[in-house]
Amino acid sequence: MTNVTYYRLTDELIPVFYKKICFHCNAETQFLMTQQDYDRWKIDGEYIQNVFPEEPADIREWMISGTHPRCWDEMFPEEDLD
Repeated sequence: MTNVTYYRLTDELIPVFYKKICFHCNAETQFLMTQQDYDRWKIDGEYIQNVFPEEPADIREWMISGTHPRCWDEMFPEEDLD
């Protein structure tokens, strides 16, 4: 069975499904968004932070790269600067 996460960005009844697979853990995420937001981001090339300003930066990175915030932290742990 495939591990799929759904991340809803809209309350619209018929959202667009945008699928990404994390290259670290191979889990699939389907982001649900409006057609208008999808078109602005993927078709028109508008910056993701302008299309989804209410989403945290780690969620927007997840949408771009497919890498879960947890997997990102595992791959790039914060360095202790002491």
